[in-house]
Amino acid sequence: RRIDLRVDEMIKQGLVAEVEKLMNMGYDFNMPAMSGIGYKQIGMFLNSELTLAAAIQQIKFETHRFVRHQYNWFQLKDERIKWFDIQSKLDSEITTLLAKFAKG
Repeated sequence: RRIDLRVDEMIKQGLVAEVEKLMNMGYDFNMPAMSGIGYKQIGMFLNSELTLAAAIQQIKFETHRFVRHQYNWFQLKDERIKWFDIQSKLDSEITTLLAKFAKG
């Protein structure tokens, strides 16, 4: 699944090092930004509360859960929402729509 691949890519791109750096800079896991999906679990790994494999599994699980909540919250039939297929190149269409929206 795309979510699992995305999480694996985040790990490869240095999520562990990023969280470790933030911890070394004094960022605390009571801070809202540090309690986000991924940061919390990697922090638990770095504090020896989880194995890396368990942290990755928790990140994947929490991300899937978050996506399900978003999917339920954003009703697909809501006419106020303009959905775009991100697989296709629609940059100009999106830019035009955003410009109209910004103007009111």
